[in-house]
Amino acid sequence: MSNTNYRTDSSNEYYLFLKAFSKEGFSYLTISVLKQFYNCINDIFDYTPLPGDDRWEEVLNFAEIAICYFRLNI
Repeated sequence: MSNTNYRTDSSNEYYLFLKAFSKEGFSYLTISVLKQFYNCINDIFDYTPLPGDDRWEEVLNFAEIAICYFRLNI
């Protein structure tokens, strides 16, 4: 018997990621930028760290660095 109650499908995971990023102050970013960042995080970590995960702070630090880099290279 599978534990489907404990699975997070990708659309729910994406929604939770967007919600968490908004709460952290990244709601000013466009949805396309957030989607690219979501995909990048999945590529880097092989899953999506969310609040409460040990790697959530890493994700936030990475986001701030990426945004600073992007602003410097405009």
